[in-house]
Amino acid sequence: MNDAQPPILELRSDALRDPCHLDLAEIEARMHFPDSAEKRIRYYRAALIEFAAQNQEHIPDGMWRELFFISRDASPIGDIQKESEDLFKKGAIVGLVLHNQIAYACLGQSSITKGQLISEATKLIKKTSTGGLIRTSPKTFNNDIWPMFHSVAHLWAAWIGANALVARSDSVFPCRLDALPSFLADAEAYRIKGETTRPRQATANILDHAETVKLPAELRVAPSELTFEPRTAA
Repeated sequence: MNDAQPPILELRSDALRDPCHLDLAEIEARMHFPDSAEKRIRYYRAALIEFAAQNQEHIPDGMWRELFFISRDASPIGDIQKESEDLFKKGAIVGLVLHNQIAYACLGQSSITKGQLISEATKLIKKTSTGGLIRTSPKTFNNDIWPMFHSVAHLWAAWIGANALVARSDSVFPCRLDALPSFLADAEAYRIKGETTRPRQATANILDHAETVKLPAELRVAPSELTFEPRTAA
């Protein structure tokens, strides 16, 4: 029996009432580096320094000494973002596959195969992203990409769903600051659906409850009501 506790997203207790950019940095770091605490810390430190530089008037005087010591070990945010470009595309593919698996299941369109969903997601991400291409076969997706991002797939699906399947040009990653409550509500809905939906001919539900990243219980985030338009796989 596995008694390990599911991973928890480390958000502030007032993240819903008074969200700040550090909450977004925590989410973004987790979405890119779900299995590397060291890289998440690097990303978070860089985001903290970036936020302080852009919002100096909001930083208490007592924090500057601490920020000075953090900055000595922090990598430039641009370097980390460049490092995460390929991870972004892979995460987006995972989010799109999860989004579509749940959408087709909710719509009763169970004849769509996972291979079709992977192909559809790869083509769409390729059309809407810049930089090098991500070549994804069902084997690569199942063996390499899904295992890397499955614990945060619901967060990626929430971003995908909020941005009209990555078709919006004004999308903000992972979301606008004022949209954090609705983003988390959507992510919670995708998580619950993923943990309770079993695709046709599958032996397990899409997401494993023991492994998906959870929100802090004290936030008491109620899942949103997901709605989907009928569509056909490409």
